[in-house]
Amino acid sequence: MYSCAPYATASGFVELPYLLFQSAVFMPITYWMIGFEANAAKFFFFWLVFLMALTLNTFLGQLLVMVTPSQQVGQLLGSGGLPSSFCCSSSLP
Repeated sequence: MYSCAPYATASGFVELPYLLFQSAVFMPITYWMIGFEANAAKFFFFWLVFLMALTLNTFLGQLLVMVTPSQQVGQLLGSGGLPSSFCCSSSLP
């Protein structure tokens, strides 16, 4: 059917408006509830970090859907295998 690169690119671009909307709704509430400093530069930097973490988790979920052969294997890797490897590499998403 389609080659991998256009399919992955299109599925990534389709998610971007939703991720931007989700972070725009969630960030102002969360930032002020945590009690961070009222500084615009720090707010937008935290928003960028949150958006990148949200994007990483969404794309990782898409990767698991595309790579794993069944739902059970995807759930096993998503709940146990990959979080353990993130903890060992000190790069928590």
